Amino acid sequence: MRSPESTPTPPTQVVVPDGVGKDYQAAQDIWRAAGLHVAPAHDATGAHRLPMIDSNWVVLSQNPPAGGRVDAGSFITATVKKYTDD
Repeated sequence: MRSPESTPTPPTQVVVPDGVGKDYQAAQDIWRAAGLHVAPAHDATGAHRLPMIDSNWVVLSQNPPAGGRVDAGSFITATVKKYTDD
């Protein structure tokens, strides 16, 4: 007797939380709690700086945008700037 073939389980979908306007550390915490992976941020000034103290940076935009549905484990990328930037 053959065992029935297992049907692959579709990935779990999550709603992307809104991190725009939050400090980068808080946004990362929210995204990770939702089941997303955080990719390295983009520096909005174009200077290619890396956030060292994430709470000193503010999220200007995110991709994918808030409210959309993505597979759990998907990557999210933020565009950030320092609070002290003009």
